[in-house]
Amino acid sequence: MLHSGYHVILRPDGEVIRSVIVTLAESPVHSLEDLNGKPMGFPAPSSFVGYWVPLDYLRHQHLTITPVFGGNQEGIMGQLKTGRVQAIAANDGVMREFAKREAIKYRVLWSSAAFLDIPISAHGRLPADIIRKVSAAFVSMQHDPAGKKLLADSARLVGDTSTNGFVTADDAAYQNQVAIYRHTMSHSGN
Repeated sequence: MLHSGYHVILRPDGEVIRSVIVTLAESPVHSLEDLNGKPMGFPAPSSFVGYWVPLDYLRHQHLTITPVFGGNQEGIMGQLKTGRVQAIAANDGVMREFAKREAIKYRVLWSSAAFLDIPISAHGRLPADIIRKVSAAFVSMQHDPAGKKLLADSARLVGDTSTNGFVTADDAAYQNQVAIYRHTMSHSGN
C-alpha cells in the first residue's frame, strides 16, 4: 500500500509511457549539458513523466535547471513552439501527437525507461467487496457495447486514440514509479 493509504487496483490496458526531454529541431541546444543553469519547461509540478522523472535524471547527472511551468502538457508544448523555452520535458506520446497536430519538428535529447500509465487506486478503508465490484465494472467495459462507447468517447475527449480499457493491477506493478518519487523527494527537501 502506498504511504497515502491508497493502493493500486487497476491500470490502463495500453502502451507504456516515457518521459522525454525535447527541443525544437532547429534549436541550438544539442545536449542536456547545454541546458545546465538555464530555464527548462515542465507541464506542472504534479506531473510524473513531465516533471518527477526528468528531474530525477537531471539531478543524477548533476545538472541544474530553472523550472518553468506551463500548467499542463499542452501549455508547456505551446511555450516550446513559440520559443519561450528552449527545451521541455513531456510524455512522449503526448509530445508526438502535439507535434503532428501542430506541424512542428523536434529533437529528443533524452528518453526515460518505460512506466505504466496512471493507475486507478482505492483507499484501504473501502470494503473489499466494493473494490471488487468497481474493478469488475472497469475491466468489463472493453467487452460491453456501452462500455466501449464510453471508452471511445473519453479517449476522444482527451485526444487519445486508444480505447483498450483497464486490467487489474497492484502496488508491485508501480514500484519503479514509487522509487522515483522517494529518491527525488529525499533530495529536494520535500
